[in-house]
Amino acid sequence: MRVTIKDIAAAAGVSPAVVSAVLNRNNSIRCSEEKRRLILELVRKTGYRPNRAAQALGKRKSRQIGVLSYSPSDPSVARIIGELERQISERNYSAVFGFWSDYPSIKVAFDSVLAHPLDGLISMHDGLIDTIPAGLPTVYYSDVPGKCCVRLNYRQYFEQVLTLLSGLGHKTVGFVCWHSVALFELFCTICAEKNLKTKESWCPQGSGFYENALETVLELLRNQERPDALICRNDVVAFAGINAAKQCGLRVPEDISVIGFDDIDPASYFIPPLTTCGAPAEKIASTLLEALFSGAEPGLTIIDMDLIVRGTCAKK
Repeated sequence: MRVTIKDIAAAAGVSPAVVSAVLNRNNSIRCSEEKRRLILELVRKTGYRPNRAAQALGKRKSRQIGVLSYSPSDPSVARIIGELERQISERNYSAVFGFWSDYPSIKVAFDSVLAHPLDGLISMHDGLIDTIPAGLPTVYYSDVPGKCCVRLNYRQYFEQVLTLLSGLGHKTVGFVCWHSVALFELFCTICAEKNLKTKESWCPQGSGFYENALETVLELLRNQERPDALICRNDVVAFAGINAAKQCGLRVPEDISVIGFDDIDPASYFIPPLTTCGAPAEKIASTLLEALFSGAEPGLTIIDMDLIVRGTCAKK
């Protein structure tokens, strides 16, 4: 049974107006500090979430866009978040952000953002769909059947980088710190098409953060048998891979080639400069917002990426 504002008010011994004032940080209605804490504790324990989207219905637009995203401590995410904030502001809207760094915190982020009156929502997570209010225009930065979705052209990415490696004479390749079964299977399929050998031990899963990636690649490269090229989940993982190779006495690109993903700004300044693939953050943000402001109609928009060849790949 859904908890209502009247339930919270009754349990706290106050009126619904007081509960609303506390949740909206409205100081025009007086409330003691003791009651305020009690109300917030009741809200936390019961999981109550104000139906602010319904409150805004029939009134003027809230001019707020919700954005649900993985933590911007990931540089590839941070650049997209920055562009979304800028472009949302240019449209005279405000962005309401919710972030997570692990699975338990995803629902907290959803609840926090969905507690606001929103005119639309952009979600970089394809779960918890049932928690999104019916009728709220929503665009997923993912691929969800029957929903409005935008995603990068991963097939194009793998075809470009694996064609590059094959043309340079590489025979074996690993995929480091992957997190999506669908992407891993696509990688394996295109490896087979390009006559490139891969194996499970060369494709360890892991996070996209530097510390975890460094240990992951070190363990991979310390094995007697290793691939002669690494494709990495993102550019940060690629940076870790290059440093791990150095720690193992391997030269990049002479002994092993490394390719990143996202083309974040430091990629061109790293030593050696990183070969990577990506789409401009401006394009990703604008595509998401165009889909949202066009009504968030069901369908999939795919964003092509550019291969940027720098100094981390060499002939074998």
